[in-house]
Amino acid sequence: MNGQSIKFLAGVCDLARLDIEAAAVTLRSEPSGSISALYAGMYARGSRAATGDGAEFSISVNANQFKTLALMFNDEDNARLERGKTGLRIRSKSSDALLREWGEEAEDDLRERKEYDLMAGLPADSLQSEVEAAAGFTSDSHLRPAFTGILFDFNGKMSLIASDGNSAFYTSETTAKTSGKGSFIVPTEDFLLGSRLVTGGNARVYKPKGQDAVVIYNNRAVFRSTLIIAPWPDTQKIMKERPSTHFKIEAAQLRNLVSAVKSLDHPGNDPFIEVSSAKGRVFFKTSSHAGSFSTSVKGTITETLHYMPESMAKVIKLGPVLDFYVPEKAYEPTIVECGQRRCWILTRI
Repeated sequence: MNGQSIKFLAGVCDLARLDIEAAAVTLRSEPSGSISALYAGMYARGSRAATGDGAEFSISVNANQFKTLALMFNDEDNARLERGKTGLRIRSKSSDALLREWGEEAEDDLRERKEYDLMAGLPADSLQSEVEAAAGFTSDSHLRPAFTGILFDFNGKMSLIASDGNSAFYTSETTAKTSGKGSFIVPTEDFLLGSRLVTGGNARVYKPKGQDAVVIYNNRAVFRSTLIIAPWPDTQKIMKERPSTHFKIEAAQLRNLVSAVKSLDHPGNDPFIEVSSAKGRVFFKTSSHAGSFSTSVKGTITETLHYMPESMAKVIKLGPVLDFYVPEKAYEPTIVECGQRRCWILTRI
């Protein structure tokens, strides 16, 4: 195997971020030539597999230390993982590393399940892209546990919904092949790392039959996490009807605007983004005692609106060109769309 394969295996150690103290990573080499790395933490479990050299062994080492040493090997180097007398050796022509055996070997319970309550099959890269977009709309407040996660809804298609109470995100993955009807809530940070772990080719997302867990699986990697058990408010009602006033704007324009807000901010300032209309154009503007910045597009709106910069920072993650549907009344939500992705944001009253 080469250094790139070792780094691929070590990617499973990213799950250690979810634990207060890192667990061990267990490396297993089979006579068939497959070598796997299994991380079994308190909150999430994951594994990756690559082609080895056929020497059979099983050993556990510190996950963080394995990840650090793996990154020191060049991608093109021919490297070898083997069990030595005192621990795991990683050797190449130019480098030699030793990790002492550490921790208990993890039980491999990540084999694919054939029975599930809900399942969707889709490209792994598409799953990661949609999870990345949804993650920006979740809350970090555990006063409303459901909003710290992402809702997966199965009803002939797979939809992802996220909200922090002040904004919400919705997308429908039309390419996914689904089975079953229902929904579950995944913890955002756990599932985000899981979607980055299971990469390349097609993947399956499923809830094992009768279990409060979620699994992402393909032939190179597996991820498993517990679910968030909490009621989900009906945030979709707000997003069903679009306001009649519509215009388009490039995400790059809003990205520059958000950067300007940060640049012009100063102590005691209460930053916001003003959206107004004049002479057939819609203006997005921020200002402070330090200066101002504005950008505009074709269109008209009936009322001047104000938005929090944090809301605009979320919106620009939807895609390159954004469709704004602006309400006539300031207290109603603004709908923003890009392809299958849709979100709503509240104005500042």
